[in-house]
Amino acid sequence: MKLQHHNWMCRARRIACSDLLSVGSNLSTSDGAGGVSVLLRLLRLVHFLLRNLRTTMSFVTSALLIIDIQNDYFSGGSMELFRTDETAIQARKLLDHFRATDRPVVHVQHVSLEHDAEFFIPDTYGACINELVAPLSSEPVS
Repeated sequence: MKLQHHNWMCRARRIACSDLLSVGSNLSTSDGAGGVSVLLRLLRLVHFLLRNLRTTMSFVTSALLIIDIQNDYFSGGSMELFRTDETAIQARKLLDHFRATDRPVVHVQHVSLEHDAEFFIPDTYGACINELVAPLSSEPVS
């Protein structure tokens, strides 16, 4: 089983590398000064990293990004959406899993700065992140 996983990873890296090279070869190699474009250099760097990656997928770190699960979208809010309670419950399950496995969680909170805004008004209950997915003090809010 482990050998099959390793073989799969090797094939995936080869495919990704060949795709990157074919994309890179179709790009313009000139940036106007006769040099290699920044994008092509970036593709070559990614190709190098993929080719030399010696670990499995566990090497990749994932993070949970929770975006705009705020009270204005819930029942009684200024911009009520459909099935927000169910959505928040599912988001909470993911949040609990990421916290339990000590993986990063980032919250995004939308606050409107428009003078005629109808929702996400600063310093209101509606702009607050819903309590089901409320951030811990150690989790960044952007």
